[in-house]
Amino acid sequence: NLKETEAAKREFEIVRKQQVPPEVSATIDRYLNAISRSEESERTVIHGFVEFGIGYDTNVNSATADNQVAIPAFGGLIFSLAPSATKLGDVFINFGGGVGIQHPVSKQLALFGALAYQNKTNTHEDEFSTSYFDANLGLSYRWNRETFMVAAQYNSFFVDDPQAYSEAYRNAAGVTGQWQHDFDSRNQISVFLQYADMSYPDQQIRDTNRYIGGFGYAHAFGRGAVITYAGLYGGTEREKDDNAPEIGNDIYGARFGAQWNLNEKYSLFGNASAERRKYGGPDP
Repeated sequence: NLKETEAAKREFEIVRKQQVPPEVSATIDRYLNAISRSEESERTVIHGFVEFGIGYDTNVNSATADNQVAIPAFGGLIFSLAPSATKLGDVFINFGGGVGIQHPVSKQLALFGALAYQNKTNTHEDEFSTSYFDANLGLSYRWNRETFMVAAQYNSFFVDDPQAYSEAYRNAAGVTGQWQHDFDSRNQISVFLQYADMSYPDQQIRDTNRYIGGFGYAHAFGRGAVITYAGLYGGTEREKDDNAPEIGNDIYGARFGAQWNLNEKYSLFGNASAERRKYGGPDP
């Protein structure tokens, strides 16, 4: 309470080395985590990550499972699709990494930014391998239990580009604003609004303006060993070409997740998400 964090940290670490009951040790850990967060808010912090994964995608080309389709432009005649035009499954390897920075401008105001890269390479259907670059830069302002954030964002998404990412499949540039409120040390809500200009360099008929809004709720059980969250969002992607209503769509989605902190170094987590879109017209 006196803001003497160095002295407090030193005393807590001395006590933790003694044979204290588990509940006392857990309380000390909670205070030490709070001290670390306080110290990070007062100095420039740079953090990074790398990740690697392997998995199986049942539909790497986002195609139909049917081998025959009716074409409206030809009066509903049935056409057979080539095997490569139906859905294809494949094993994939993904890897990526990123770096971020947070710099305090004052006790309430902070500047933050991040760069990230992700790659998903299919072992056989490599023409459907994907990758993306992502960047953001913004400001956050904290006052009592309220945190306000605004950030500019840019993303480039690539599909099977052999020329060292010379041209993106899709670019997105926009801005996000968020308000976050801490009810107490266990409960938190957030509300966000987002705009993005979605552009396809080789398929300009698909260009849209994306507007999304949503809210989330997070809850920590006990002393924070288990943290859960849920979120709902919705919005629209408005087509820029008035002659392509089938491109525009309304979006509804939900996200759920939980994290179990086993100890100071290890945690288990899981998440699930679902999204539904209603398009403005049939695909011709």
